[in-house]
Order: sequence, then structure tokens, then C-alpha cells
Amino acid sequence: MRFAHTVILLCPSFLLFLLAPAVDTATAGELSPALTVQMAENADRVPLTVLVVMRDGVDVKALDRSLHEQKVGLSLRHRTVIENLREAANSAQADLVTELSAAKSRGEILAYRAYWIINGVRLTADEATIRAIARRADVAIVEPDLHV
Repeated sequence: MRFAHTVILLCPSFLLFLLAPAVDTATAGELSPALTVQMAENADRVPLTVLVVMRDGVDVKALDRSLHEQKVGLSLRHRTVIENLREAANSAQADLVTELSAAKSRGEILAYRAYWIINGVRLTADEATIRAIARRADVAIVEPDLHV
């Protein structure tokens, strides 16, 4: 499931271990058109902050509809949806977050933070690392960070 939101990821040796879990490019994620433009305009090659949206997610509308049809109360429906979102994010993000944690401790990325609400990871990294992450099979899309 794709999300219209944006959450946020850097280094050459980091690329090698990121490419390892990436399978066939037919199922790999992609860079959003807005991020492609941002990268083209990044003449100074400064690290970018992006949102990596994971491929697996929860169909919240379908889940809520099903719970509503079962006449589940509003409070329990809300709690069930939140629990499902958290569980899906924990599962979908596990491999990436483990690799990002190790890479950060080696100084290969600047920062990252996982978000369950959109099943994504916000991170700050160089372009090559971001492109490698986008090629992972468990990534749906990489978008520029939103500035609010």
C-alpha cells in the first residue's frame, strides 16, 4: 500500500550491505519524481533528508470497514487499527532499521528515525546511499522530506 506522506536516511561501504538484501529490480522501490528533481538540483551534493516508505502496509479503510461491519465499538476499532499499524511497521522496517543502526554506529549515515503511522523511515544520507535504499525490495518509494 502506498502512502501520500513523507518521513526520513549516507556512505560507500554502506551501499554494499544495502544492495545485498535487494532482490530483483522489478520489485524494487523507486525514487519519487520530486526527489529526482531535488537530487538533480543538489549541485553541492549535500546529504539529503528523505522519507523511505516501506512496501508492506495495512489497508486501514478495509480493516476499519470490517471492524465496523462486525459492530466493534469505536474505541476498540481505533485501538485495533493502531495496533495493526504498529505491528506492520515493526515487521516491515525490522531489516532496514537493523542495518541503519549498524551503519549509523559506523558513521555511514547521519540520522534516521522510524515512524509506524506511515510505515516509513526518515533518514539523512548522501545520494548514492538513498538510491541504494530505494532499490531494496522492501521499499515502495523514497520521497523528499516534507518541510512544515
